[in-house]
Amino acid sequence: MMSQIVTPWQCASEITDWLKEQIKSSSEYSKLLDVETGNIKIYPGFLPYVADKKSKEKLCPAVVIRPTTISDLEMESTASMAILVTTYDEDMINGCQSLYRLMEVIRELLLAKNPINRRWEIKNGTMESTIPDEQPYPMWWGRIDFDVNVQQPRTVSEFILGGPKRFG
Repeated sequence: MMSQIVTPWQCASEITDWLKEQIKSSSEYSKLLDVETGNIKIYPGFLPYVADKKSKEKLCPAVVIRPTTISDLEMESTASMAILVTTYDEDMINGCQSLYRLMEVIRELLLAKNPINRRWEIKNGTMESTIPDEQPYPMWWGRIDFDVNVQQPRTVSEFILGGPKRFG
């Protein structure tokens, strides 16, 4: 019987669902919930495309989780994951504070509860947060990158192991 293939996309989707639940169920983080919907917007993949200012404002705060690179090394396979965080604040001086706060919550949850769902292990020493100088004011955005161990495809030829066993 062949084992079920677990994809990096599945990893991103499961981390997305887990993060939604963590933020929603925590009284400490509930202040980050969107007032209108009662839920922060967290997506696997990419943000929905919106063009006008009002739609951008309604989209925020939002978090996107997606795999960016898959690496197959000799002893392990990893998926590099990117978490993109965006907030909306028209305050030109302190508007970025909500971005920093939300990114820190996500970083803290991921590191404190690693491995995620006892399934996705964030590799030690791989997490890095970046907030670019150029910001699409009044939106603010940042990125958290880390590596997760994923299933390593492997086939071993019977000939490498000395050929088929013969009994008799």
